Amino acid sequence: SIAGKQYSILFCATGVPCTMSSTFSISLGPVTALNVVVQPVSYRMVNSLSAVMSVQPVLALQDRYFNNVPLNSDGAVLAKYCSAQSTCDCAQNLSQSLLVGNTRINFNKSALTVGFTDLQFRVSGTFCFEFTLWNMTKAKKLISALVTTHSQAFQVWPGPVSKVALTKFCTTSQTCGIAGYPLAIQPQIRLYDLFGNDVDTPNLRAAVFIPPFLLRDYNGSASPSQVLVGTLDIDVLAGLAAFTDLEVDKVSLNDAYVLEPALPPRTWALEFRVYSTVDPGLSVPLIFSNAFVVLSGAVTQLQVSPDPNQWRRGCAYALLFPEQGGVMVESLDDYGNLVPQNGTVTARLLNPSGGDCSLFQAGGDVSERCALSGASALPLRDGVANFTNLRILGQSGQLLIRFCLGPTCNVRVETNVFSSHLQVVLTIRTQPGPSSAGTPVAGPPTLVFVDPLDGSLAMPILPL
Repeated sequence: SIAGKQYSILFCATGVPCTMSSTFSISLGPVTALNVVVQPVSYRMVNSLSAVMSVQPVLALQDRYFNNVPLNSDGAVLAKYCSAQSTCDCAQNLSQSLLVGNTRINFNKSALTVGFTDLQFRVSGTFCFEFTLWNMTKAKKLISALVTTHSQAFQVWPGPVSKVALTKFCTTSQTCGIAGYPLAIQPQIRLYDLFGNDVDTPNLRAAVFIPPFLLRDYNGSASPSQVLVGTLDIDVLAGLAAFTDLEVDKVSLNDAYVLEPALPPRTWALEFRVYSTVDPGLSVPLIFSNAFVVLSGAVTQLQVSPDPNQWRRGCAYALLFPEQGGVMVESLDDYGNLVPQNGTVTARLLNPSGGDCSLFQAGGDVSERCALSGASALPLRDGVANFTNLRILGQSGQLLIRFCLGPTCNVRVETNVFSSHLQVVLTIRTQPGPSSAGTPVAGPPTLVFVDPLDGSLAMPILPL
């Protein structure tokens, strides 16, 4: 079975001398097989377009007795890759564009082996090669396939992280949720190598936060932890980071933000950072989400401005806060977001204990008035009602104003107001009576401070 040399046959029999045949030669048989004499081995890709397989396959042309024999005509070996999860399965018709390099090697009629030199994979997985031997014309046109063989299975592992992509999240046109509730579509990011394969790099984590420039509208009081809540730092598993419980508690104020005109008004955006817990030098590109919208929740509270602590400046019969345009009442959700709701807001004056502010006696003297004048019921438009002509009539001292939303007053706010009379006049309430010299004056006379507008008792603004 070994061809290509000169041979003789020695014949021996018991008891007689051996005899040698004449010399003869054995000619080589035809090529009947391709044998992979250098098998491909598993390797990890690198982020380089020029990095080839570490071990390139080599094939021998052989007859049926494994003698290396020439084809005796010009030929070619073509390579393609196949899936090799269990066996070398070439029926899946994988995209051969992901195997780059010279996949066809031409050779002349005297060649005994064929070697590949620059094969490179751009997809990860478990593969094998299928090699097909062809004969061809001198014009290098393939004529017919002669024999096919397969390599052993090998693994191609993905390269290091090169790209990050947000693969699941709300679109700009979608409402992504309600403030204070989990986002309707939780974000997922994927990590890819240079060729788009999911990476398998261990010890990677992904962190999410709101870009700082979107938080500048909150008067310095907001921080990322106050706006975006949930599990903000998670493991990356098989190239995937899937967040599950993110929520945004504030409605975006980007409508007032002019430094980022690329973002639509009243929108948020998320920023993602990937890092290694063991390799501080790992550099992974940051990625931003598209802009998205978070709506306010249901009305649960009313807010009054100016600050109620300033209400001590109010004076009886005078407009409340004319310099601020009156009193503004806003409807808010649990997280302080303005809720653009319509309805009716009513204002009512109460006594210091929260009871009805009706007429009452002051030390047996003239009853002081306790009333609120002006438009005390206003429409709430887009979450705002402006009371521009409220006045407190007559009563001086500590009072309450209650603002109610709707007829049942299920959403309300109460704020203290200290009313002082704008003017006071000292008058004699009881005149002295007739008396004798040297005796106490009959009466005796009593003096009171009254408001000249209605004659009611008045408390001076300053101690006298």
